[in-house]
Parts: sequence; structure tokens; C-alpha cells
Amino acid sequence: MSDTTIIHLDKYLNSILDKIYTSQNLCKYLYYDVKDPLSYSDFADTSILFTETDNKKIFTTPFSIDNADIQKSTLTINISDSTVVPDNVFYKNIKVDFYIISNVRLWELTASAAKYTALRTNAILHELSLLFLRTETIGIGYNQYSNVERFYPNQWFAGYVYCLDGIDFVTS
Repeated sequence: MSDTTIIHLDKYLNSILDKIYTSQNLCKYLYYDVKDPLSYSDFADTSILFTETDNKKIFTTPFSIDNADIQKSTLTINISDSTVVPDNVFYKNIKVDFYIISNVRLWELTASAAKYTALRTNAILHELSLLFLRTETIGIGYNQYSNVERFYPNQWFAGYVYCLDGIDFVTS
């Protein structure tokens, strides 16, 4: 990343966090390590998922879990790329990766009568898609879906990497 493309990366992260905090369902899937997290009351302040030291669930820095006894689901947000658009040096592409990671023991949620199965990581992925797909959160214009890949950091945790692309002015 060149100096002209890394300006304001924190601006993007803060914009993403602000949007995440608006989703009570997403925050409940991350915070409550139970089979029916949506049965809990709404949060008065969803930012505790990022600020609560002992039970932090949302990260903007590299984070790793390697203990099978930790019953936790996390979301790590990473700006993985910011490059100048080759045909127009006034714009830059921004790639944001969301790492959705959950202890494999927490994957299953209580399924409704209309569903055969319900998985926590899929529910988190769905909520992120509702929040960010085709919205103006990262730079100018609409965010675009890039890809989703399964992610296995170790034998106790698994999840997805959900990637979105955005575009912005080089000087923004």
C-alpha cells in the first residue's frame, strides 16, 4: 500500500464499527454463547462487544484463539488492501475482510420449525450481508461482495472470511 492509499484507514474501521453496533441480532449472535441468543433483551450499548476487556467479541487487530476450553465467537475486521485503481489514479479500491470465528461447540443454534438447522457462523454472515452489501459504508458508492471462504484457524475454532470491496478517492 502506498502512502496515498492508506490515508484514513481508521475512518473506514470506525464507519464499519458504527454500522455493526446498529444490529442487535449480530451483536447477540456474537455476545451470547447459547443456542438461542436472539431470545435475550436488546443491548443498551452494543459497543461493549468492542470495549469490554474480559469478554471482547469484536477486534480490529489480529486476534487468535487456541484454547479448546474457550467458548467464544468473535468478529475481526481487517482492511486487507487499499490500492490505486489502475485506470484512474484519483480512486482507490479498498478491501475489507471480516473474520467470523466461533468455537465449533457453539455453531449450532436452536432451529425454528421452518428450518432443519441453524448455524451461528451462517447467522453472523447473514447479518453482515444485510448491513454492508450494497450500502455506502466503505468510501463512496456501494460496497460490493467479493467472496466468502471457510476459515479453520485450529481444530477448535472455525468460521468464514467474508470479503467486501469498496472504492474511495485517493485523498480520502
